[in-house]
Amino acid sequence: MNTDMESPAPPPFDTRFQFSTEFSWDLITALNMNLKFMVFREKAFWPSITVGLSGWNMAGLYIIPKKYFTGSCWGITPFLTLSRELKSDMRFFLGAKYAMGFLDFQINALAGMMPGGLFDISSLSRIKTSYRDFAVFTGLNYLTPREREVTALAGYYLPLRKMYAGVIYSKKNSAFGIMLYPDSFLLVHLFVNLQFSI
Repeated sequence: MNTDMESPAPPPFDTRFQFSTEFSWDLITALNMNLKFMVFREKAFWPSITVGLSGWNMAGLYIIPKKYFTGSCWGITPFLTLSRELKSDMRFFLGAKYAMGFLDFQINALAGMMPGGLFDISSLSRIKTSYRDFAVFTGLNYLTPREREVTALAGYYLPLRKMYAGVIYSKKNSAFGIMLYPDSFLLVHLFVNLQFSI
Protein backbone atom coordinates (compact mmCIF):
# COMPACT_ATOMS: atom_id res chain seq x y z
CA MET A 1 0.00 0.00 0.00
CA ASN A 2 2.68 2.52 0.95
CA THR A 3 4.41 2.19 -2.45
CA ASP A 4 1.24 3.45 -4.18
CA MET A 5 1.38 6.62 -2.10
CA GLU A 6 5.07 7.33 -2.63
CA SER A 7 6.37 9.42 -5.51
CA PRO A 8 10.18 9.27 -5.45
CA ALA A 9 10.72 10.62 -8.98
CA PRO A 10 12.15 14.17 -9.17
CA PRO A 11 9.72 17.12 -9.16
CA PRO A 12 8.23 17.99 -12.57
CA PHE A 13 10.47 19.66 -15.16
CA ASP A 14 11.23 23.34 -14.36
CA THR A 15 10.02 23.02 -10.75
CA ARG A 16 11.78 22.36 -7.45
CA PHE A 17 8.99 21.42 -5.02
CA GLN A 18 5.94 19.15 -5.20
CA PHE A 19 3.19 18.16 -2.78
CA SER A 20 0.86 15.28 -3.68
CA THR A 21 -1.71 12.99 -2.12
CA GLU A 22 -3.03 9.66 -3.41
CA PHE A 23 -6.74 10.44 -3.68
CA SER A 24 -8.20 6.92 -3.84
CA TRP A 25 -6.54 6.01 -0.52
CA ASP A 26 -7.76 9.29 0.99
CA LEU A 27 -11.32 8.20 0.17
CA ILE A 28 -10.99 5.15 2.45
CA THR A 29 -9.51 7.38 5.19
CA ALA A 30 -5.87 6.38 4.60
CA LEU A 31 -4.80 10.03 4.66
CA ASN A 32 -1.45 10.46 2.95
CA MET A 33 0.99 12.99 1.56
CA ASN A 34 4.20 13.08 -0.42
CA LEU A 35 6.61 16.03 -0.23
CA LYS A 36 9.76 16.41 -2.31
CA PHE A 37 12.24 19.21 -2.86
CA MET A 38 15.10 19.46 -5.33
CA VAL A 39 17.90 20.76 -3.14
CA PHE A 40 20.50 20.90 -5.92
CA ARG A 41 20.03 21.39 -9.66
CA GLU A 42 22.17 19.51 -12.15
CA LYS A 43 25.44 21.31 -12.86
CA ALA A 44 28.41 20.16 -14.95
CA PHE A 45 28.88 16.47 -14.08
CA TRP A 46 26.89 16.70 -10.82
CA PRO A 47 23.34 15.27 -10.88
CA SER A 48 20.26 16.96 -9.44
CA ILE A 49 19.50 15.91 -5.87
CA THR A 50 15.96 15.56 -4.55
CA VAL A 51 15.00 14.74 -0.97
CA GLY A 52 11.50 13.74 0.03
CA LEU A 53 9.18 12.27 2.60
CA SER A 54 5.99 10.24 2.22
CA GLY A 55 3.61 9.53 5.06
CA TRP A 56 0.20 7.98 5.66
CA ASN A 57 -2.19 7.37 8.54
CA MET A 58 -5.31 5.18 8.63
CA ALA A 59 -7.37 7.99 10.16
CA GLY A 60 -10.67 6.11 9.88
CA LEU A 61 -9.65 3.93 12.82
CA TYR A 62 -10.09 6.88 15.17
CA ILE A 63 -13.84 7.15 14.54
CA ILE A 64 -14.57 3.64 15.88
CA PRO A 65 -15.97 3.89 19.45
CA LYS A 66 -13.18 3.22 21.94
CA LYS A 67 -15.27 0.77 23.94
CA TYR A 68 -15.01 -1.56 20.95
CA PHE A 69 -11.65 -0.77 19.44
CA THR A 70 -8.51 1.34 19.81
CA GLY A 71 -5.55 1.37 17.51
CA SER A 72 -3.33 3.14 15.04
CA CYS A 73 -1.81 2.32 11.69
CA TRP A 74 0.69 4.63 9.99
CA GLY A 75 3.89 4.76 7.98
CA ILE A 76 6.60 7.13 6.72
CA THR A 77 9.18 6.84 3.95
CA PRO A 78 12.12 9.22 3.52
CA PHE A 79 13.83 9.02 0.14
CA LEU A 80 16.77 10.43 -1.82
CA THR A 81 16.76 10.72 -5.62
CA LEU A 82 19.56 11.60 -8.04
CA SER A 83 18.60 12.65 -11.57
CA ARG A 84 20.22 13.78 -14.78
CA GLU A 85 18.82 15.09 -18.06
CA LEU A 86 19.46 12.89 -21.08
CA LYS A 87 17.75 15.43 -23.36
CA SER A 88 15.76 18.58 -22.70
CA ASP A 89 12.59 16.48 -22.44
CA MET A 90 13.97 13.29 -20.88
CA ARG A 91 15.49 12.61 -17.48
CA PHE A 92 17.01 9.52 -15.85
CA PHE A 93 16.78 9.05 -12.09
CA LEU A 94 17.78 6.58 -9.40
CA GLY A 95 17.63 6.56 -5.64
CA ALA A 96 16.88 4.82 -2.38
CA LYS A 97 14.13 4.90 0.22
CA TYR A 98 13.52 3.51 3.70
CA ALA A 99 9.90 2.63 4.45
CA MET A 100 8.78 2.34 8.09
CA GLY A 101 5.34 1.53 9.45
CA PHE A 102 3.51 0.58 12.61
CA LEU A 103 0.27 -1.27 13.32
CA ASP A 104 -1.32 -1.61 16.77
CA PHE A 105 -4.92 -2.86 17.14
CA GLN A 106 -6.67 -3.44 20.47
CA ILE A 107 -10.10 -5.14 20.24
CA ASN A 108 -11.79 -4.10 23.47
CA ALA A 109 -15.30 -5.51 23.33
CA LEU A 110 -16.16 -7.02 19.98
CA ALA A 111 -18.73 -9.25 21.68
CA GLY A 112 -20.83 -6.17 22.37
CA MET A 113 -21.23 -5.66 18.63
CA MET A 114 -22.64 -9.15 18.05
CA PRO A 115 -26.29 -10.13 18.67
CA GLY A 116 -26.44 -11.71 22.11
CA GLY A 117 -22.70 -11.40 22.53
CA LEU A 118 -22.18 -14.87 21.08
CA PHE A 119 -18.67 -14.30 19.74
CA ASP A 120 -16.34 -12.96 22.41
CA ILE A 121 -12.85 -12.97 20.93
CA SER A 122 -11.24 -10.96 23.70
CA SER A 123 -8.49 -13.58 23.87
CA LEU A 124 -7.38 -12.30 20.44
CA SER A 125 -7.48 -8.74 21.64
CA ARG A 126 -4.09 -7.37 20.50
CA ILE A 127 -2.37 -7.16 17.14
CA LYS A 128 0.91 -5.28 17.12
CA THR A 129 3.53 -5.27 14.40
CA SER A 130 5.83 -3.01 12.40
CA TYR A 131 7.91 -3.03 9.25
CA ARG A 132 11.18 -1.50 8.05
CA ASP A 133 12.00 -1.97 4.38
CA PHE A 134 14.92 -0.57 2.38
CA ALA A 135 14.49 -0.26 -1.39
CA VAL A 136 16.36 1.05 -4.41
CA PHE A 137 14.63 2.39 -7.52
CA THR A 138 15.31 3.80 -10.96
CA GLY A 139 13.31 5.25 -13.81
CA LEU A 140 12.80 7.72 -16.65
CA ASN A 141 10.76 10.93 -16.96
CA TYR A 142 9.57 12.08 -20.37
CA LEU A 143 7.98 15.47 -21.05
CA THR A 144 5.50 15.23 -23.93
CA PRO A 145 4.94 18.05 -26.46
CA ARG A 146 1.64 18.80 -24.66
CA GLU A 147 3.49 19.46 -21.37
CA ARG A 148 2.41 16.17 -19.85
CA GLU A 149 4.92 14.05 -17.97
CA VAL A 150 5.21 10.27 -18.31
CA THR A 151 7.25 8.40 -15.69
CA ALA A 152 8.31 4.77 -15.84
CA LEU A 153 9.94 3.37 -12.72
CA ALA A 154 11.03 0.10 -11.15
CA GLY A 155 12.24 -0.75 -7.68
CA TYR A 156 13.46 -3.59 -5.53
CA TYR A 157 12.96 -4.13 -1.78
CA LEU A 158 16.27 -5.62 -0.69
CA PRO A 159 15.30 -7.43 2.56
CA LEU A 160 12.04 -8.75 1.09
CA ARG A 161 13.54 -9.58 -2.33
CA LYS A 162 10.45 -8.18 -4.02
CA MET A 163 10.21 -6.08 -7.16
CA TYR A 164 7.69 -3.47 -8.21
CA ALA A 165 7.22 -1.33 -11.32
CA GLY A 166 4.89 1.38 -12.49
CA VAL A 167 3.90 3.93 -15.11
CA ILE A 168 2.53 7.37 -14.20
CA TYR A 169 0.91 9.95 -16.49
CA SER A 170 0.97 13.44 -14.93
CA LYS A 171 -0.84 16.66 -15.69
CA LYS A 172 -0.28 19.92 -13.82
CA ASN A 173 -2.47 19.11 -10.81
CA SER A 174 -3.20 15.41 -11.17
CA ALA A 175 -1.57 12.10 -12.02
CA PHE A 176 -2.88 8.70 -13.02
CA GLY A 177 -0.81 5.58 -12.54
CA ILE A 178 -0.60 1.83 -12.45
CA MET A 179 1.72 -0.13 -10.18
CA LEU A 180 2.68 -3.77 -10.72
CA TYR A 181 3.67 -6.09 -7.88
CA PRO A 182 4.70 -9.50 -9.31
CA ASP A 183 4.97 -11.12 -5.86
CA SER A 184 1.74 -9.72 -4.44
CA PHE A 185 -1.75 -11.18 -4.10
CA LEU A 186 -3.05 -7.99 -5.77
CA LEU A 187 -0.83 -7.87 -8.84
CA VAL A 188 -2.07 -4.53 -10.23
CA HIS A 189 -2.86 -1.32 -8.32
CA LEU A 190 -4.41 1.75 -9.97
CA PHE A 191 -4.14 5.18 -8.35
CA VAL A 192 -5.00 8.86 -8.78
CA ASN A 193 -2.83 11.65 -7.34
CA LEU A 194 -3.75 15.24 -6.66
CA GLN A 195 -0.63 17.42 -6.73
CA PHE A 196 0.79 20.93 -6.57
CA SER A 197 4.21 22.00 -7.85
CA ILE A 198 6.29 25.18 -7.81
